[in-house]
Amino acid sequence: LKGKGNVAELAGLTGSTPALDRHQGFINAISRYPDIKLLCKEDAGWLKEEGEIKMNTILSRFDNIDVLYAQNDRMAAGAYQTALKQGRHTEMQFIGIDAISGEGYGVDMVEKGILDATFIYPTGGDRIIQIAMDILEGRKFPRETFLTTAVVDATNAHVMTLQTNQISELDNKIKTLNSKIDVYLSQFATQQVVLYGSLIILLLVAGLLIVVYNSLRSKNRLNNELSK
Repeated sequence: LKGKGNVAELAGLTGSTPALDRHQGFINAISRYPDIKLLCKEDAGWLKEEGEIKMNTILSRFDNIDVLYAQNDRMAAGAYQTALKQGRHTEMQFIGIDAISGEGYGVDMVEKGILDATFIYPTGGDRIIQIAMDILEGRKFPRETFLTTAVVDATNAHVMTLQTNQISELDNKIKTLNSKIDVYLSQFATQQVVLYGSLIILLLVAGLLIVVYNSLRSKNRLNNELSK
């Protein structure tokens, strides 16, 4: 916007932590630019359908909107659909958050030109678990952990899609290999059982043969004594 313009916001579920954080982060960012005005903030509950309804209200109230900022990609897509129906989709940019890869999700919508941009929203789950373990086991841990984000727009959406597809292919190969390993381990375990069972049977047969052999020797000895 080059420091000047009008922005409308579609928020998630009122009172939820992500909705509060995403709104506060947005306000902190635009507060450095007094000529960027937040026209309104509407609660769309994270849903595409609600985004469509709320966008209809926003468009009826304001004639000049430069950016529609939605707190997730689904609401941004809903807003775009409403603006498209009213022929106003070219008047503004549509920006979401989450940048999930896959058909119909944020990165795909950027690549198709539905959204102008979306932002990667890292969950940090692995760090949460590590910090929790550090606390439980009495080790030092960081008091604050900042997660980095990045913008996904028309310049890098295709690259991200390619990378995601490659990761998905590798993941499928890993799953296939793990499945084959499980089959081989199962076969190996079965073979071990059969081998041990066979060894036990062989030992029993050998024992029976020894008993039979000794019995035959005793019988022959007794027969010889009787003959004498």
